Amino acid sequence: MRYTRFGSCVGVRCDTFCMFTDAQKDFIYLRSLSRNLMQAKELAGRSHSIVTLSSTVAMPMRSFANLKRWQQFETRVLAVAHSTKRAVLCGVAAAAVWGIPYLMPSKNFNMVELCLPGNTSPKAKSRWQPGTLYRYGTLPAEHITTVNGMRVTTIEHTFIDLLRHFGELNALAFIEAAMYKFRLSKAKIVRNLLSMRNIDGRSRAIVLMKSAREGIQSIYETVARFSLEKANLPGISSIIPQAVLPEPGQIYIPDLLIDGWLIIEIDGATKYQQNPTVTVMAERERERLLLRRGYTILRFSPREVWHELVPTVQNLLENRKRKELLAA
Repeated sequence: MRYTRFGSCVGVRCDTFCMFTDAQKDFIYLRSLSRNLMQAKELAGRSHSIVTLSSTVAMPMRSFANLKRWQQFETRVLAVAHSTKRAVLCGVAAAAVWGIPYLMPSKNFNMVELCLPGNTSPKAKSRWQPGTLYRYGTLPAEHITTVNGMRVTTIEHTFIDLLRHFGELNALAFIEAAMYKFRLSKAKIVRNLLSMRNIDGRSRAIVLMKSAREGIQSIYETVARFSLEKANLPGISSIIPQAVLPEPGQIYIPDLLIDGWLIIEIDGATKYQQNPTVTVMAERERERLLLRRGYTILRFSPREVWHELVPTVQNLLENRKRKELLAA
């Protein structure tokens, strides 16, 4: 299972490798300092102004505090990768190194997940590096690869780990983002999963792949579709992602098309990277054409998708039903 890493990741953040490279400039390597007594004493004297990221890497507190939350997490991932000899980055940490967009399991999640090759059990928890979490299970050699010099689990194994530990939505968002980023087909992912014998969670992952869709450009599109499907709202018979709506002289592809008339759009930074003003103007012109053709369009920000999408769609469907009954 070999992949070529290319391009910058989709979603709302920059390319992970570029971020890693920038963060590394501020790293303080504790092993090197331990060889120089004077530097070690100087570091000890200003320990209040540094943050320890792993057993061998620290960073100036000010530099770390200026990072966004996801950047702080990924900086810790890089630091832990520098500090491990045998362990392999897995789960959310592996997704970060791959540069594949992912959902954080919770607001305060900051643990760097690790696993050991083969059937090796991790050492006692009291001996783990601060901020690390070892996962138990089998990790065959063919499920380990190297990305940007760091040992990580393959995409399929990472998918299984996310499903086992964080649930269907986190796993589905990751695998759809992986398929889009690396132009992987759904059939290829399934074939690779079928070849992974004796791995806990493999069967669940294969079943979940039935819900996966190719061409999904944002993890928040996955969140929107997943939320609506799980809500099972009365009156919805079909939810089509990336539906093709031909217009005179152009093609419009909405994020979601519900029952052939309701369009859901998730606004995000990637849609406006080229020329925001031109993009928005063209987008609004397409919307006017679609509205004249009878479509209803709802737009949501990534933050609104979590709590406002389902209630808004539900209210719209109920109002539409009432109008139909009054008109009958």
